Amino acid sequence: AGKSEKPSQGSGWINLEEVSAVISAVKSIRADSSTNSLSIGVVTPYKKQAELITESLTSEGLIAGVAVGTAHVYQGQEKDIMIFSTVVSSGMDNSSAMWISKPPNVLNVAMTRARRRLIIVGDMDYCGNNFSGEILGKLSQYCKKIKKLENIILEQKKLFELLILNGIDPEIEYPIADMHVDFFVASKGQNIVIEVDGDQHKNQQAHDESRDAALRSMNFKVLRFSARDVRETPAKITNKILENIM
Repeated sequence: AGKSEKPSQGSGWINLEEVSAVISAVKSIRADSSTNSLSIGVVTPYKKQAELITESLTSEGLIAGVAVGTAHVYQGQEKDIMIFSTVVSSGMDNSSAMWISKPPNVLNVAMTRARRRLIIVGDMDYCGNNFSGEILGKLSQYCKKIKKLENIILEQKKLFELLILNGIDPEIEYPIADMHVDFFVASKGQNIVIEVDGDQHKNQQAHDESRDAALRSMNFKVLRFSARDVRETPAKITNKILENIM
């Protein structure tokens, strides 16, 4: 969460909280032996924000090996790690933010310049609440969904990837009544709940069966798979899910 404001001189927008977050991200990358030799790019839609980030990186002694610019600078260029500062937050009028996504050239360039990692610095709540249905709002939803992947087991991540590759975009850790299910998929027929059981399922089988019964009573179809099956027979699992959705 930050605040968008006009710079003291010139036009455009800046976001000081995002500048600080970008500096922290660069410090973290440089402090990690697995990433400290990778090329870094920082991209932002607003020229004044790029200038402010450059000044801050320089004063911190971090500018070496870091390229900073607007999306137009990165046409045709790539970096190992890209950091995208959206700048969009409270204080900015909607029309100033909308030029980023209509047409979506600026966001398209920012999203596709990273070879290995993309770090998005922005006020995801503000973008989601104020640009629902627009690209900024969809970006917010996507970031929040990806964040949830950090908290699920490897086999759940694998199944999520398989579903995405097959054109299915499931909700993760979806709330239903007083429960949270692993995945929820809206379907034209019956909505689908997908659960992936780790080792703990052996000790809570009765509890899980009770959950499944409660979900079915609310007209959800429940598909439950073991983590082992997801690892060893992913194609079989994916096909079964697709059969129930199509």
